[in-house]
Amino acid sequence: MLHVTLPRCLRHLLITLLFAALSGCAAQTPPPPIAPLSSVRVGIASAVQPTGTTDLLAGYIPEKRDLASPDALLHFDSAVLDQTRSQADPARTIVPIPAPKGVNPSAQRSPGNNSALHHWVNIGAKAGVDLIIVPQILTWHEREGGTAGVVSSAEVDIQFYLIDVKDETLLARSVFRDKQESLANNLLKAKTFFKRGG
Repeated sequence: MLHVTLPRCLRHLLITLLFAALSGCAAQTPPPPIAPLSSVRVGIASAVQPTGTTDLLAGYIPEKRDLASPDALLHFDSAVLDQTRSQADPARTIVPIPAPKGVNPSAQRSPGNNSALHHWVNIGAKAGVDLIIVPQILTWHEREGGTAGVVSSAEVDIQFYLIDVKDETLLARSVFRDKQESLANNLLKAKTFFKRGG
């Protein structure tokens, strides 16, 4: 079974994304005076599983993919939100942005607007946030097998996008891909193997 607790490297990835945006590292020219960072409102969107290329902010959809179950998505969203809140400045506002139930990202866009970026900018604007983090799950494969062995290893491909709502700009993209391996296949991952409970 795939654990929904966020690995340390994924927690660091979220924190790095947040602080990179808040520090203004993406600006090419000296930025104008800004409000204190604690006044920045950050939206955390519920994870989406793109169904077509128009749903993507970047990259491509793998040919063979598994999708996360609704329960796995709920656990993932909760873990991302908890981790972000625990690492953020207590004065900073973190806003959860739930996805409408039973509606895929393509169906949510207005007619004539074929841009995933504009779709998320509009969602962020409606939520009243300055920045929005959008997790897109491209692959989510649960471990198959029992205690005696594995038929198919757990595997994930998750991409995180940080969007500046006001400037309608994609500030950062980070990719987290991982496939569980047996200890015999890669001794260099022994620490991770035991941390996950073997």
